[in-house]
Amino acid sequence: MSAVDASVSQAVPQGDFFWEIGAAEEKRLSTLLDVDFSTLNIKGTFVTTPKRNCRGCGKLSGLDDFVATALSGNVHTKEFMKKALSDEDVRNNPEPHYLICAGCGGPDPEPTSWTTSQNWRAKRG
Repeated sequence: MSAVDASVSQAVPQGDFFWEIGAAEEKRLSTLLDVDFSTLNIKGTFVTTPKRNCRGCGKLSGLDDFVATALSGNVHTKEFMKKALSDEDVRNNPEPHYLICAGCGGPDPEPTSWTTSQNWRAKRG
């Protein structure tokens, strides 16, 4: 295991990366899902790649890109995603995801996957 991320109360296993959700991303998620995202109590997510800057607009990758990708591809509905984000029993899909940027809609050429070594999300507090 790697060192404990200062913003997470658990160790981040080797090969996993913690994507903390900041204020700007939380606002985008609230808009995308038509919900006050802070009520879902998610501090961040665990994935298999570090955050990257979008080649189109420079935004850092995040959970908002997973949500924007699912919505734009009609993979999941807003209602399904709100339930999945709040349901402790939902398991992540470890298949690689080619994301689109929630900021500009540009494609990320590198796939990203949810971690399989632990729960995919870190709760606040």
